[in-house]
Amino acid sequence: MLMGPAPSLSLGLPSELLLRRPDIRQAERQLAASTAGVGVRSASLYPKLSLYGLATFAGMSLGDLFSHPNLLLAGLAVASAPPFDAGKRRTKVGEAQEQHMLAELTYRLTVLGALRDVKDAVFRLDAEQARRQSLGRAVDAAQDSLVIAQDRYRAGFVTFVNVLQAQYALLGAQDQLTVSGALVMTDLVAAYKALGGGWSP
Repeated sequence: MLMGPAPSLSLGLPSELLLRRPDIRQAERQLAASTAGVGVRSASLYPKLSLYGLATFAGMSLGDLFSHPNLLLAGLAVASAPPFDAGKRRTKVGEAQEQHMLAELTYRLTVLGALRDVKDAVFRLDAEQARRQSLGRAVDAAQDSLVIAQDRYRAGFVTFVNVLQAQYALLGAQDQLTVSGALVMTDLVAAYKALGGGWSP
């Protein structure tokens, strides 16, 4: 029996999967945010140094306004230490580090889950396509059996019941092939979804 070509699926590189899956991108952004949070909390533990610069002009004549001796530069550095807070800042740093570890674990699990989704979807698609090919051969065999039963009935070797049985077997095989074709398309959609979709295969 003639069947349409099996749908093709372009898997691409695993790195492309990381760019396409929205759940992976969201987990990556949360990891980046938690990393930045650790940096901000850690910076609050250390003194801050602020530098201020001041340029002044000293001179009586307009012509000497921009001369080197007339330009005075003054610099001022101000250091400020974090106030004593009985370890609250260190506690905040610890909380930020725990949130970062949780975000990193979530990211890793999301990536592994995405790879598992792709593997399972592609496996189901490949298995159903192989089953569809087998059912196509079964339909061909049932059609041949029906032709043989009709020829033998015309020659008087069998009763019409044999022809009906062959027709029934052919209809059953065709029905299974139709269902398998629908399952292939369903599995193909599931594979596209697992791969992140949004691209041309």
